[in-house]
Amino acid sequence: MNIPRDPHHTLYAVIGADVSRSKSPAVHNAAFAAVGLPARLVALSTDDALTVVKQASAAGYGGVAVTRPHKSAVLAALTDIFSEAQSIGAVNTIRFQEGRAVGTNTDVWGVRQALAETGTTLEAKRVAIIGAGGTARAAIAACRLGAAREVRLLARRIDQARELARDRKLVGELSAQGDELESEQARMFLKTADVLIQTTPVGSHPSRDEMPLDPAALRTDVVLLDVVYDPLPTALMRRVRARGGIVIGGDRMFLHQAAAQFHFWTGQTAPFSVMEQAFKAGG
Repeated sequence: MNIPRDPHHTLYAVIGADVSRSKSPAVHNAAFAAVGLPARLVALSTDDALTVVKQASAAGYGGVAVTRPHKSAVLAALTDIFSEAQSIGAVNTIRFQEGRAVGTNTDVWGVRQALAETGTTLEAKRVAIIGAGGTARAAIAACRLGAAREVRLLARRIDQARELARDRKLVGELSAQGDELESEQARMFLKTADVLIQTTPVGSHPSRDEMPLDPAALRTDVVLLDVVYDPLPTALMRRVRARGGIVIGGDRMFLHQAAAQFHFWTGQTAPFSVMEQAFKAGG
């Protein structure tokens, strides 16, 4: 593809299969303007992430943000990777410097900070994670770093869930298991889970009324982090809140991981309130 060029700005990009509705351009461009940086972030939808990363590096881009489904695929384009991202096996942020592509994962920070805003810690908690993609990997890492008691990966592709649960580099000493989302084992675990982290696109535009599971299967006081941010609240969030649970929208995770991206790219502290206002304005 022919990627954009701009002689007056350092360009950044968010790349994914479909980033046409991404909030990244609005949020990061507001941040660049707030600190006076001549930089601009563009959205590039692509099925060939490796080619786009190489083109962006050759064109002098400052870096790229990576979203579904390319977070693991882009590892092949990196010359350096931060150790935590390497253990996760997924990268959502790449910085170009002196001909090198350096990768990290700010989703882990996003998960932990989004939970922390409600006073939720993962220590000694039983955590159910829906999904087995790149964001699920970051959620597992957050559970490991937060000293969770047990994690259960629930996905429709049970082979993928079990593969992640067996990845010792990712889970470390964390007790982890993978199950099929609609299995009896999954239902039993969901009845006792303290925290549910929903990492799939189920419930996002345009399937706004879909839910990955029946909220009646959950504890009434469960803490839900749903990474979907379009729409807000999701159908799952509405149902869990109505039953008495604590709900955290994908906007909180998105903003915290975006602030970490900004710092990784620029070395400057992100103007978080400006980014938050840009997100709420809808781009």
